[in-house]
Amino acid sequence: VTADPAIRRALNQLLDRKALVDLALDGHGRPAHGPADGLPWDQPAAALPYADPIAAAVTLETAGWIDRDGDGLREKDGREARFTLVYPASDSLRQALALGVAEQAKAVGIAIEPAGKSWDDIDNVMHADAVLFGWGAHDPSEIYALHHGDFAGVEYYNPGYYKNPVVDAHLDAAQAAPDFAAALPEWQAAQWDGRTGFGARGAAPWAGLVNTDHTYSVRERRDHS
Repeated sequence: VTADPAIRRALNQLLDRKALVDLALDGHGRPAHGPADGLPWDQPAAALPYADPIAAAVTLETAGWIDRDGDGLREKDGREARFTLVYPASDSLRQALALGVAEQAKAVGIAIEPAGKSWDDIDNVMHADAVLFGWGAHDPSEIYALHHGDFAGVEYYNPGYYKNPVVDAHLDAAQAAPDFAAALPEWQAAQWDGRTGFGARGAAPWAGLVNTDHTYSVRERRDHS
C-alpha cells in the first residue's frame, strides 16, 4: 500500500501535526515536514499544506483509492488501504504518535495498524512495514543518507529503498560543492526542484510528524575552563 506515492502524499496532506505535538509532546515541539525543517538547507516549497483531509481525499480518489462498499476503508485493484506502522515498544512517545496517526488516517479511509516491537524485530520488518523512526542531526549529510539510492537498505537509512537519479544527482552535487553556500541550492533542489524531489510534493518516501523541543541545563559551578 505505501509503495503507492498517492498514499504517502495523502498522509502528508492529511496529518494534523499540531495535534500530534499536543498529543505526544504536551505542546513541547513543532510540526515537522522533513528532516531539515527551519535549517539553511531546507526547501519549504517541498512541503504540502497539511491538516487538510479534503485535499488528501482528492489525492486518493484521483489515484483510484475508492471506498466502493461504504465500509469506511478505501480499496484499489482489490487491495485495501491498510498497512502496519511499527514503533519501538519501549518508546512511549513514538507509541503515542503511532496511535495518533492511525486515528487521523481513519478520516480518509486508510487503516493504519500500530504495532510495538523490539528493535531486533524491527530489523526484520523495516523493509516491508512502515516504521516510526526518529532523526534530527543538524547536518545536511543526514538528508543524503536518508534519500540517496546508494543508502537504500543500508542499516536504518533509506529502509524503503527510495531511489531517484535526479535526486541522487542533486545530492552528489551538494556533496561535491566547493563551499557551503554553493551546496545549499543542490540540497534544496533534491527536496523539490519544480518537477521532482524527495519532499512531500515529490515522491514523499517519508512523512514528517513532529520536531521535539529539547531542554538543557548547566550546573552553576560547572568549570568552563
